[in-house]
Amino acid sequence: IDEEERCITAYRGGHAKMRIKSGVDVYHMLGQDVAIVHETENIVLQRVFLLNELATFVWHQMKGKDFTETDVQKVILEEYEADVAKVQADVQQLVVSWLAQGLIDYCEEPSAEK
Repeated sequence: IDEEERCITAYRGGHAKMRIKSGVDVYHMLGQDVAIVHETENIVLQRVFLLNELATFVWHQMKGKDFTETDVQKVILEEYEADVAKVQADVQQLVVSWLAQGLIDYCEEPSAEK
């Protein structure tokens, strides 16, 4: 089972608590928002990920907090006028992508009952 498939399987249902990893920060550079993963002690650049406007908004809302898929959906729907089903699908895709890229991790082991 590959990493993305593991994330999708574990994430299904969206009830597990997640958190943005330490050593990952968002910067605005040359008109783009980017998430940069670096070693926290030496600040050695390791990976860079482009973020769209919605991903940047979610990042800033969730930074430093434990959150679930539902929490992310709520902050998006409070800020943007959007279709609930579309937001649910977009949030799942976003979180699975961030899990697979190592930008966020679980605060607790997700239940196998999902």
